[in-house]
Amino acid sequence: MISHLLKIIWKRRKSGRVLLIEFLGSFLILTLVIIFSVIYTTNYLTPLGFEYENRWVVSFLPADSQDTSEEERFSYKWTKINRKAKHYLLNRNDVIAVAEAPKQNRPFLSERGWFNVQVKKQIFPDCLLSYVDDDYADLMNLNIIKGRWFSSEDNSSRIRPAVVNLAFAQLVFKKDYPIGEVFQDQDKTECKIVGIIDQYRYKGDFSDNKPIYFARCTEHEGLLYNNHTNGNLWNNTMYEGYSPMQADLIIKVNKNAGPNFEAFLYNQLIGRYKNTALKIRPLGEYRKTHIQNTLLPLLLMGLVLGFLIFNSISGLFGVLWYNISLRKSEIGLRMAVGASKRSIYKQFIGEMLVLATLGIIPGLIIVAQFPILKVFDIETKIYIIAMLAATLLIYLLVTLCAILPSAQAAKIQPAVALHEE
Repeated sequence: MISHLLKIIWKRRKSGRVLLIEFLGSFLILTLVIIFSVIYTTNYLTPLGFEYENRWVVSFLPADSQDTSEEERFSYKWTKINRKAKHYLLNRNDVIAVAEAPKQNRPFLSERGWFNVQVKKQIFPDCLLSYVDDDYADLMNLNIIKGRWFSSEDNSSRIRPAVVNLAFAQLVFKKDYPIGEVFQDQDKTECKIVGIIDQYRYKGDFSDNKPIYFARCTEHEGLLYNNHTNGNLWNNTMYEGYSPMQADLIIKVNKNAGPNFEAFLYNQLIGRYKNTALKIRPLGEYRKTHIQNTLLPLLLMGLVLGFLIFNSISGLFGVLWYNISLRKSEIGLRMAVGASKRSIYKQFIGEMLVLATLGIIPGLIIVAQFPILKVFDIETKIYIIAMLAATLLIYLLVTLCAILPSAQAAKIQPAVALHEE
């Protein structure tokens, strides 16, 4: 049966080229749609690795944030304000915890600085360096699966303490729990791993778990490890490469802190620290904004891809209908010699399925190169799932598109078809 269909397709190969291109294009589009759908759905259902509910971001800025010279004059003042505000907030009953971190390290921001780390002269690119204080893990409820978070017991350490996630440990050290291992950051400063967290998807719900290491920043003086202070106003903190103007306070508040809490806290802080601009916003709102900004281009891409798929289906249906109208004499002759309506159905649907297979095969070959070339940073099984699902969908669409034209062909009367010829 298949060999017979292949002979028919070969004899009509000129008219079948368009269909082959349609099938190849549809397969590639569907495969990409399924790959992205699996990636984003899986990521969305995966825990973030931190909590954002009941967390608020407090940012102090100079009154005129557009004046660069004002920002420079404000730097030392900001250091005092931020630390005073932290102690003031910790004394409030409605505040559970307060942590200090640069804006670049706040969750739900897309733009981050990537750094290289080095182990035994081997360089590993694209690792995120995040500067945080001793209270950050408890405030964000990070899941420490091995070791500990850095604390005052690291004050006497001669090597900078660091906490890494599993992705970092597996990339750099090829094992899950490299406690006590030492690596060098981009500035050739040694860092010693004291703890491992499972994941920290700082870019939000749709992001992957990228390699990240947390470096300690503290107000404690007299540390033995190198903090890259270079005599700046930060003293023993480690905001190397960041302006002091770029740090926020993240606070964890009680669940019963209602909508009025923001206005109340704003009035309390702005009244204590004059000539400053103050911004207070729930971390959950940053998440909502990030989701909206992520979904909008995805929605537009989905509409474009949906339009392309709809055009492919419409074109396929139209080509099938046109081919049948050109083959009335063939259908009439087959039915005149005793062919049943069922055999007419099987012939046309079989031809389309064989043509679809011939169009899918080069598509499979193309997509099979993706994991080899690492086009997307995903597991090979996702490619396999996408290819199988796209193949099944193509066969389903081809069958559905071929049913109506095949039914129309089966209704052709032999006498009418032969008379027209």
